[in-house]
Amino acid sequence: RLPIRHRDWGIQTPFVFNFNQRKAMTQYKHWLASGKPLRVVCVKSRRVGFSKLSDGMLFGHCNALAGAQALIVAHDFNTSIDLFKDPLVWARSMPFELPKPTQRKILFPHDGGMSELRIATAGNVVSGHGLTLSGLHLSEAARYPGQSSFTSLLPTVSDLDPNSIIIIESTANGKTDTGEAFYNYWEGAVRGDNGYLAVFLGWLEDPACVRDASEAYDAPATDVERELMKRPYNATR
Repeated sequence: RLPIRHRDWGIQTPFVFNFNQRKAMTQYKHWLASGKPLRVVCVKSRRVGFSKLSDGMLFGHCNALAGAQALIVAHDFNTSIDLFKDPLVWARSMPFELPKPTQRKILFPHDGGMSELRIATAGNVVSGHGLTLSGLHLSEAARYPGQSSFTSLLPTVSDLDPNSIIIIESTANGKTDTGEAFYNYWEGAVRGDNGYLAVFLGWLEDPACVRDASEAYDAPATDVERELMKRPYNATR
């Protein structure tokens, strides 16, 4: 019953999973059935709702568990402010009162200890020194600045905690320079050799990216269109 901003209209709407969110959750359920803590690396197209899903999971993680410490990391300051808008709305929409949240932190009282959901920018926390977390969402990880990559934050979450969550996601940003660490993590997940679930959410599967076929009456009209309409992409007109 918690609200989110509709991606196209900008109005508050009930947080009901869209196509891509359901696709990710289905893969999560299969992964968690094995008894392993959730470890995800996701390559996504823009505006598929994956960041909202990830932040919603960390919000639920802190709401359900005493002593949980969860962190959302954005690649720049403006994005961090925008990412945290939905969790702040959820905190104010709960059927019980939470401590007044700040622009960067939400507290969840539990009998066994306070839980906390925070947001930070990559340049401020990328070293990971002094952090002990049970939940971590690394947003647009292929765009993190500086010499240190997001990988230095991963050891802050214990693999021994079955309820712990790590979600690394980004739109693609190349195989070298800033995007290299994320690319290597994605490739490792695809091969199945780094303990992470590979989730791909492309625009070709997004129902919101489909328009009337009559608008593409001449398709395929280019080599790129011919490639996209063949296997494995199978784009419709």
